Amino acid sequence: MDKIPFSSNDVVIGAVFGLALFVLVAIRTQRYAEFKTILLAFAIKMVFCFAYGAVYVFYYTDGDSLRYHRNGLGYADMLRADLVNGTSDYFTTNPFFWFVGNATARMENLSGLLHFLLADSFLACSLFFAFISFIGQYLIYRTFTERYPAPHLRLWWKIGVLFFPSLIFWSAGMLKDAVGVWALGCALWGAHNVIQNYNFKSVCLTIIGIYSLFLFRYQVVPALLICLIPLFLAKPEATQIKRGKAPLPLFLRRGLCVALVIAGVVGVSFVGKMKEDYSIDQLPKNLQRRSEGAVRSNNYKDTSVVATDSSWVSLVKAWPVAVTYTLFRPFLWEANSAVVLAQAMENVIFSLLCLRALFLVFTNPAIARKAGRSPTFIACLLFVALYALVVGVAAPNLGTMTRYRISLLPFMSGVLIILEYHRLELVSEVKRRTIELKRSRAALNAQGLQVKSG
Repeated sequence: MDKIPFSSNDVVIGAVFGLALFVLVAIRTQRYAEFKTILLAFAIKMVFCFAYGAVYVFYYTDGDSLRYHRNGLGYADMLRADLVNGTSDYFTTNPFFWFVGNATARMENLSGLLHFLLADSFLACSLFFAFISFIGQYLIYRTFTERYPAPHLRLWWKIGVLFFPSLIFWSAGMLKDAVGVWALGCALWGAHNVIQNYNFKSVCLTIIGIYSLFLFRYQVVPALLICLIPLFLAKPEATQIKRGKAPLPLFLRRGLCVALVIAGVVGVSFVGKMKEDYSIDQLPKNLQRRSEGAVRSNNYKDTSVVATDSSWVSLVKAWPVAVTYTLFRPFLWEANSAVVLAQAMENVIFSLLCLRALFLVFTNPAIARKAGRSPTFIACLLFVALYALVVGVAAPNLGTMTRYRISLLPFMSGVLIILEYHRLELVSEVKRRTIELKRSRAALNAQGLQVKSG
């Protein structure tokens, strides 16, 4: 019975494990200034984990999480048999730590290890993935708040990274997306710290993050490597350098940029040889084939994103519609379930915030000029522009796209928040100049009165 999702044993094991994780987070973060915020964010994450599991068990009755659970049970039995018989079938059958099979098979293998350790509990395994994805969210949050530490931005960073509903929901289950968010957080936080104080721990964390993305969320890697380049090229500001640490020298930062490009090309070529769908030479053709296949299966009603041919030029032409599709769909009128309706309502708010940002940029170009000098802003913009194209063209199914796009949500939030920061900066500058002008006029008037009285 404990192997059945939401059975009595499963709920008990999940509740005990969830409580243990909550206590672990509380102990680990009790000295942090934002202790209460972190605990609240993690508590919400666990609630979303139970909600996600309940939706797919009782409403949809199937889904990727349940598939990973079923196949994970098989891998767990394989691991138990290895321990009894002295064999190594588990570690040679699609191992989660190496490029054998595909990402789905590796995820099933990883799920098997967790089922073995957590008494085959669906909820306990789901909570583990929610836990590691929360770690990724927190590392992304730490990265942005250290690069933009202004106190009045903290609330925005919390909403945009820690409390973004779809980011929480779609990374709260037994999914590759949870591993992807964790890996993205490790890579981003590690790279940020490499720039500040190039220690071995930060280098290892960056490598682990990028390698894990290659294993489970390959499509994120090219956008991530490119967006890291402006961060490495720019000199860290004084507020970003940790006390007692020296920033990474410029020649090393330039060398790392070259290494990132080489690693990206070599990595893409390596994976492309193992799986033709990911071949860089075949990418336009593969994206077109996937999009057209989705249209034929009625998963995608708007064919404007589908490239007319398999050339790079065609992909570039499809970019505006692909980005719009990735960021703002499903629309309200496309909602056919409660889950999709919640996503659509979130997209309405997100769309209004984006329209507001565009209005501010066009009415006050100084905001764009200031933001354009920010390496963090450029990095966020590059990631959104590149990854949104891939998702919009390659994943035209709305359900798949909703999960794929969660990796870019923190970066899109970064774009909006940084623009807002520079708007407030300009407002403060105008107020300061106004006050100085009033003071100078008052001083001149006082001098004039003294001259007249004399």
